[in-house]
Amino acid sequence: MSRIAGLLRLRRWHVNVAASVLAAGLALAAYSSGLGPMFRHRAALVEDKRQLPVQKRRAAQFRAQEFAARKRLEQIRGLLASGRAVQQAPGTVNQQVAAITELVSRCGLEVDDIRLGKLTGDQRFGTFPISLAGKGGYVQCAVFLHRLCQVFPDAAVSSFQLTADPARLAGGGTFRFDLLWHTSVSAEPA
Repeated sequence: MSRIAGLLRLRRWHVNVAASVLAAGLALAAYSSGLGPMFRHRAALVEDKRQLPVQKRRAAQFRAQEFAARKRLEQIRGLLASGRAVQQAPGTVNQQVAAITELVSRCGLEVDDIRLGKLTGDQRFGTFPISLAGKGGYVQCAVFLHRLCQVFPDAAVSSFQLTADPARLAGGGTFRFDLLWHTSVSAEPA
């Protein structure tokens, strides 16, 4: 009976404090077991929805790149099927450079410097770097790049740079084209 008497002697505020601690413990247990993960999941969903338009744009860009690559692949297969993409031996590099220089001149550009790189490749195909630098306008450079792909299907543009002085727009600018000429593999030119 003494225990019951001891409990009855507890003051009301002791009971309130004990009930509050018990309620706080239950609330913490409920939050950590159910509500916390639910709120984190909701935050992740909101972030995913925020990222969705960005991801859709990236997917569209990748689809466009894939389409362009497939189109280029079809063009190359067509060239191979027609026999127009027969690779020349690297020994004809001087004729190739002369033909490219002539195309540059026909497009209204002036060549100041031509540099030939070293032949690289594997057992089947080789790549011969050709670098052209000179003077000309933007339109003439664009025409050259367009015609290069048509006239020389075995050549590719690895990089190009166009610069101009805004104070002298009438004089045009300068260009630098780094081309790759794809060849069959045989003895390197002397």
